[in-house]
Amino acid sequence: MKRPPMLITLKFHSDDDGEDSSGFTIWIPLFIIVPVIFLIILPLFLLALPFLFVYVLVTWDTGWWRYLRYGLPAFFETTHALPGLKVDVEDRNQKIYMDVN
Repeated sequence: MKRPPMLITLKFHSDDDGEDSSGFTIWIPLFIIVPVIFLIILPLFLLALPFLFVYVLVTWDTGWWRYLRYGLPAFFETTHALPGLKVDVEDRNQKIYMDVN
């Protein structure tokens, strides 16, 4: 079973004038950030719910719901496939490494 990503690690390293200078690492704990974002978005969604209901009643025949029906599963499949992703970008002066766990 696939699981959503829990942690993103970003490592920045710059090499100025050939000298090895140490970079820094940012750890982004998604298991803490994502629930907080959901708690912020939930009241906004509840406030917009009556307006969304009226919009759905008016535009149901246009077929807009197909994008939602096929788009949401594709979004969740993509985000659940992210663990294990490693990205390494190098330039002459800078290196960036991203690891999704």
